[in-house]
Amino acid sequence: TYRVEITLSAWTVGTATYTLGGVAGASTLAAATTYPDLVVATPTGNFSIAPTNTSRFTVSSVAVKALNVDVFAQGITCVSATGTCLYFSNVLRGTFRDIKATSNGQTHYDQVVYQGGNNTQIIIDGVQAETVAAGGTVISLYSDVTGISRDIAGSNVVAKNVPTVIDLTSDSPGLLQNVSITNVSVKDVTT
Repeated sequence: TYRVEITLSAWTVGTATYTLGGVAGASTLAAATTYPDLVVATPTGNFSIAPTNTSRFTVSSVAVKALNVDVFAQGITCVSATGTCLYFSNVLRGTFRDIKATSNGQTHYDQVVYQGGNNTQIIIDGVQAETVAAGGTVISLYSDVTGISRDIAGSNVVAKNVPTVIDLTSDSPGLLQNVSITNVSVKDVTT
């Protein structure tokens, strides 16, 4: 898995696509801005950008970084369901990005992102939740009796009309270590 960031400048017209290791990127390049992406590339093939024949722009920078991630999930949207939107356990190096959960008022999530067991080197980036069930949580980090969950970085959490945004729980002798959650935006939240 690779993190790819492409920055365009001086864009006036046209679009472009890109591939890494034979795998197409998620974004169409069509403006003067930075495009971040996660790409699971095959072992062969280079990085390439393919513009349309009328495109006019400058590629200001390209960054490709291997994440050394064993598990990743990106772009999950859950609508009107009970239970857990994303659950993971016993993961060594994982990235979970752009997780969204909403409700139509009939059913609600108990948990949006829930980790249990023994996890290390976890990145949780971009969780949006609206209308979570009573007693429910947007991000629940839990270390069980024997597990040690450590090196967990979370950012860009948006929560609206939920009881609890972040819940950190550790059963003795389970441990939560080196947990950082940044850029949290809340509205109508209990705790």
